Amino acid sequence: MIKDSLSRLRASEIQKKASSLHHFLSSRRNRNQAFRSVKSWVHKSQVHDRSTTTTTMTSVEAILAFAP
Repeated sequence: MIKDSLSRLRASEIQKKASSLHHFLSSRRNRNQAFRSVKSWVHKSQVHDRSTTTTTMTSVEAILAFAP
């Protein structure tokens, strides 16, 4: 019972965050800024593994592609 309540609460929080992220990314300028920020973070971070960087960027591109 407590576990169900916690999972509902988490789902609600995730839904709120997804909704605000979706709203933020609905602007082309914000979407481009977010993409540049993540791209910069990937390059600046200590991720020297090429496959990890490629996977991260592909994930970001996929997420941004679904933004309206």
